[in-house]
Amino acid sequence: MIIYRDSAGRTLTMEDLRGATGTFRYEIIGIRNVPPAARSLHEKAREAGGQGDYKKCLEFLNKASALAPGWPYPVYDRAYTYLLMRDYDSARRDYQETVRLSPRGFFTAITAVDTLEKEKIVELPIGTYLAYVSLEWIQDSVQKEKAVRQLVKDLPQLAPGWKELATLVDDKERLLTIEKGLAAVRTQRQKGYSK
Repeated sequence: MIIYRDSAGRTLTMEDLRGATGTFRYEIIGIRNVPPAARSLHEKAREAGGQGDYKKCLEFLNKASALAPGWPYPVYDRAYTYLLMRDYDSARRDYQETVRLSPRGFFTAITAVDTLEKEKIVELPIGTYLAYVSLEWIQDSVQKEKAVRQLVKDLPQLAPGWKELATLVDDKERLLTIEKGLAAVRTQRQKGYSK
């Protein structure tokens, strides 16, 4: 059974994962009862988005979502596309729809809704969630740690920033980071900056 196929046609099967050790990332994309045409449109959308053609990307995602209205993936990717276009209201609406479709969570949709709601009511600066989610694309570990440290310095009330920092530091600093993050969030709540 193929569980993953990339754009170059490489596949990953359950057999490939048997006996695997170490840390690896995986995702469950909820493709049960999703028509192949919707999956194909979703892939085309991702390709268009990767090339920066957001208008075409949105067209494909809208069509995929229409063919599979209960599938959260195209809605989630549409939200991200709007985020990249800095259309924060549309991004927030689609992240909210993603959570409605997948109430137990779907990737970072719950974090996105919370952060974008706080941006809307000016508890956080506009663009905070985009800055946070953009950290994912920094490949150099030293550069990434520096960027995350700057984020938590500038926005100590942003709990996901502290969570991200905790994943980048050693065990000794990790506990201190978690404590600092919790303290910063509590302080902001006491000041009335956060719900």
